[in-house]
Amino acid sequence: MALHGADLFVALAGANGVARVDVATGRVMEQLTVALGPRAPVGSDPNALALAPDGRTLYVAMAGNNAVAVVRVEPPAMRVAGLIPVGWYPTAVAVSADGSTLYVANGKGAGSGANPDGTFIGRVITGSVSIIPVPDSTTLARYTRQVYVLSPYSNAALRRVSPSRLTAHPPIRHVVYIIRENRTYDQVFGDLRQGNGDPSLAIFNDSVTPNAHAIARRWVLFDNFYVDGEVSADGHEWTDRAFAGDYNEKTWPQNYSKRRAWDLRNGEDLVNPRGAYLWDAARREGLWVVNFGENTLTELDAPDAGTNIRTPIPGLQDITVSNYPGFVLDIPDTTRARIFADSVGSWDGQGRFPDLGILWLPRDHTRGRRADEPTPRAMVADNDLALGRIVERLSRSPAWASLAVFVLEDDAQNGPDHVDAHRSVLLVASPYARRGVVDSTFYTTSSVVRTIGEILHLAPLSQYDAAATPLWNAFTSRPAAAPFAHLPSTWPLDERNPTAFRSHIPDRDLARADAADEAELNREIWESVHPGSAPPPPRRSLVVAR
Repeated sequence: MALHGADLFVALAGANGVARVDVATGRVMEQLTVALGPRAPVGSDPNALALAPDGRTLYVAMAGNNAVAVVRVEPPAMRVAGLIPVGWYPTAVAVSADGSTLYVANGKGAGSGANPDGTFIGRVITGSVSIIPVPDSTTLARYTRQVYVLSPYSNAALRRVSPSRLTAHPPIRHVVYIIRENRTYDQVFGDLRQGNGDPSLAIFNDSVTPNAHAIARRWVLFDNFYVDGEVSADGHEWTDRAFAGDYNEKTWPQNYSKRRAWDLRNGEDLVNPRGAYLWDAARREGLWVVNFGENTLTELDAPDAGTNIRTPIPGLQDITVSNYPGFVLDIPDTTRARIFADSVGSWDGQGRFPDLGILWLPRDHTRGRRADEPTPRAMVADNDLALGRIVERLSRSPAWASLAVFVLEDDAQNGPDHVDAHRSVLLVASPYARRGVVDSTFYTTSSVVRTIGEILHLAPLSQYDAAATPLWNAFTSRPAAAPFAHLPSTWPLDERNPTAFRSHIPDRDLARADAADEAELNREIWESVHPGSAPPPPRRSLVVAR
């Protein structure tokens, strides 16, 4: 907020706007859209304000567009005069006393980078400050053009992209969306020579994840896919709605550093906006959606829930399968696969299939080296076997001829990658997926949400999926409907950590997604695979500030 006389200016992060309020009456006098287009979906995230000393200009930090808006507030109405490019995710702005200089705090600074030493992703990203002479009109016009050039979003991005290569044949009408937990590309696929991997970091290689490898070899290996979120707190938001709001982005670092009580999944509009998610968009179009585990509470979260799983998210409450476990790592993912397979059998018997099925397979999160618990590789192997069985069961359903399966990790925080800490695992299985290719197109979580939205004829959920590149390079117009046969696990699923090991991670933290200290969990996972060996040393490069 910024106060000037009787006018209170308020940033509306969730509405791409700024409001001017008369403090004497409490009335909103006007509201200005501050975004890259007047009809832009959510995503500009105006979240901080500063007034010039003369009170005639308001500077608005647009976190989602990496820009600061210059707003003239003189009567008769507020107007955007131009935009200034800054760093990643600006979260605060100030003006010097003489009005000549802007100071902008960028929450995520200059960007991300590799973490081959396994550094926690929250420590890979550091903030920055932009110091900018207040531009004259000519410079501001040039800056504005730069913002539009640098942003992947524009009004043109809202045009519907028709998957023409899919429409000449029986179209894909059904989507199964599988969400897993916290792996980098190199951890799983670093051993695949045809992709850009580092085999020294592949601790869950083909011997542990034969089904993921078989799916990538049969269809498409994506070696340039990146998750949009840093951790599960924002990762599930990105996965489910191609956006993480201002409240989420600003509070998860405090949650994860134990400086704030966890409050990021309580069903309130501030945290989980009503009607904002993929399932909400699908249901508004009259589509049939079934949820298996995503955004559900465990027994630890809800001790009064009995044997049923429940969710605080309003849009999920009557479409969530009540006997499908959420984040309960004592339950194997193969059990989850069996519950899902029972539902597929029921749908096949009824001669119908959901338009959108969402599954959470969380066990590849692991419990580190917790004494006498399954080892990280045993838990990842169980997750992989479950995935293989699910894809096989779907490939034998009558719905397979018009089905696409998308598999991703909600985030990549728990591991190293030699390209970027956000690079992760993406899989696609479908009769229409290309076969035996490597797709190095730059894709993100929002690309997956965009692709699902296009298949189901849904409008974009945010500026991010509106601007993201869909996965059409990974599809073909010539289907091959042969079923997939899962591979048996070659890793012992009953392998246990040494009884004598004493983890520094409290048991309670391992019972909640991402509650454990991530640096310690990363170290334990590495040492469980490489006993007596420390994680790779940090690799650093020169960065020159400009």
